[in-house]
Amino acid sequence: MTQGKNPRNFKKKGTKKKQQHAFAKKNWYTVLAPSVFETREACLTPVTKASAGRKESNKLKGRVFEISLADLKKNMPEMSWRKIQLQVEAIEGSKCYTSFYGMTMTRDRLCHIVKKWQSTIEAFVDVKTQDGYFMRVFALAFTQRRKTQLKATCYASACQQGKIRKKMRDIIIDEAKSVPLKQLTGKFVERVIEKRIGKECNKIFPLQNIYLKRVKMLKKPRFDFSRLMDMYSDKAGAARVVDQKVKQQEAAAFKVEDTKEETQE
Repeated sequence: MTQGKNPRNFKKKGTKKKQQHAFAKKNWYTVLAPSVFETREACLTPVTKASAGRKESNKLKGRVFEISLADLKKNMPEMSWRKIQLQVEAIEGSKCYTSFYGMTMTRDRLCHIVKKWQSTIEAFVDVKTQDGYFMRVFALAFTQRRKTQLKATCYASACQQGKIRKKMRDIIIDEAKSVPLKQLTGKFVERVIEKRIGKECNKIFPLQNIYLKRVKMLKKPRFDFSRLMDMYSDKAGAARVVDQKVKQQEAAAFKVEDTKEETQE
């Protein structure tokens, strides 16, 4: 009888391979957010350790993170329905530097503001920032009853809706074309564009629940590390650097005066 047929003489060809935890082969990186947001260390992300010819940085570049605005801005807990997308641009050590990549709303918030007996007005437009970023911005608004109105419904006519859409597009283009991506991100966070749309479009028809429904990145300029670092600089940090330079200059001036007095003696 052959060895393979006899159960008594059967021998295992190899021992059972020891199972290793999946995260034992991974390293953790800290994801940093631009200075527009208060929380600089947004989250942690794992990546498989470098192997033959495969760098960890190549696996991390281009990775997109979707984070709630309430987590990025501690003083805005009511903005948890706003989702911010950040994309990894550069890696230094164990830190990933990201830039603004897009913005969306949660589905439950969208379902909450949609109601009957009112008109839904939507518009979108492609914009270009001052530093060469192309984005597509989607705006959303709903009509509102006037204070002296007795009718239950508040539908806007097709002509009024067309005028409001045109006004929305003009405002979004005007707010985006004259500022870089860093300042435009600040406008998205502080809802500057929505407030301006509500103020100017109320002359045509009263509006409520005005939102930027979605912001989508279409095209980016060529990568520039200095431009990326500008997104992480803040006025407080620049002031600290200036103060240090002034102190160094004053200290150097005092040293020069001391040497002059010693030489005169």
